[in-house]
Amino acid sequence: MIEILQMAATTFRSIAPILSGLRKLRCVKSIRFNHLLARCTAPSLYYTPSTISIRDYATKKAKKEKAAGKVAKKKVVELSEADIEGVLDKQKLENDMRSVLEELRDQFIHQLTLRTNPGVFEGLVVETPDGKFPLNHIAQIVLKNPSLLLINLSSAPQYISAAEEAIRKSGLNVNPQIDSTTIFIPLPKVTKEHRENLAHNAKTLAEKSKVKLRDVHGKYVRKIRSCKDSHSEDLIHDLQEMVLDMMHSHTQQIDALVHAKKKDLLGEK
Repeated sequence: MIEILQMAATTFRSIAPILSGLRKLRCVKSIRFNHLLARCTAPSLYYTPSTISIRDYATKKAKKEKAAGKVAKKKVVELSEADIEGVLDKQKLENDMRSVLEELRDQFIHQLTLRTNPGVFEGLVVETPDGKFPLNHIAQIVLKNPSLLLINLSSAPQYISAAEEAIRKSGLNVNPQIDSTTIFIPLPKVTKEHRENLAHNAKTLAEKSKVKLRDVHGKYVRKIRSCKDSHSEDLIHDLQEMVLDMMHSHTQQIDALVHAKKKDLLGEK
């Protein structure tokens, strides 16, 4: 009996490479050896069952499709004006999201330029305790020489700190310095570092715009949910999905804008 068991064990060890080859063929999920060999008088001849597990790996085609973004797209929710009447003002929603996109476009055009000139500072919005003002409404902007810009706030000295903060947050990649009622701004040369800083600022402005989009999304979703007692659950769900789809659409447009702007600033073709 012992000799028979030893021969069986030798046979199973000899076919182990064949079983492992089944991993490539994916013919089975797992192969389990039952208790073919039982305890006998010699303790060393006791064998325990073992399991060979085979994992399903993604194919090259599936990986390529995932990398190329070829995934199943969720169906866009479409509702008629009659469906959303009294719950959601779709036109206002579109206007609010579009305004975020237009604001970013305007910032890219006027604030992120390789050669800084006085004109890009004129429309900078300065937030003060008395309200928001364009910089050129509270200060005189003068180009002292090709490498130095002066911003004179002698007529509104109380706003000089707010003006300096607005300039620092503008993304223009400048370093303003305050002297009395004047802000001195050394204009940077067009270097590789300057280009990279502007490209980084473009990304920062884009991320801020995405936050604004999420704020718009949240505002309208809260309004939709407030109507759940007087409208069907399906309608409330579909409206939320529609607002989410619109946010995603505008987010993709922001990504396209920042990609094109970074290529322009970095001089890439």
